[in-house]
Amino acid sequence: MNVFNIQLNETTYKTGSQVNGVLKILRGGGLSLRDVSINVEGKESTTIIKSENFTNPNSHSTQTRPVTYSEENKFFNLDLSQFIFNAKEIGEQFYEIPFNFILPDTLLPTFHSTNANISYELTAIWQKNGLVTKNRQLLFWLFLLRMSLILKK
Repeated sequence: MNVFNIQLNETTYKTGSQVNGVLKILRGGGLSLRDVSINVEGKESTTIIKSENFTNPNSHSTQTRPVTYSEENKFFNLDLSQFIFNAKEIGEQFYEIPFNFILPDTLLPTFHSTNANISYELTAIWQKNGLVTKNRQLLFWLFLLRMSLILKK
């Protein structure tokens, strides 16, 4: 195991659902708990690849080239620093800091295709004296909560 790790109770979620996770820190793993801050953040990444026409300046001919558009949006950020000294000791090897948050209803579902991708990740960031020293990322899947309407006569 790494010096610290992030774990979620599931790998697949629906919009609006609660995500429960835990940050595990290896005791004596070379990371001092003094003067540190630990943040957990959720991020949505979207990438679209589109073919666009352009004029080649040398030949003056029209050609097609792929253009990539990317966007990242942070939808969750939690500072776990205040919980470091209340961390639960698991055996003699680990500290454990639980956390949870609700996924916004406005998120799009995870999607992967040749020309478009929407993905979600949770990142734990370990900072000491303002410098990022360790980073852990965990991907998860998001599906839309489908609602069906039943009309009564």
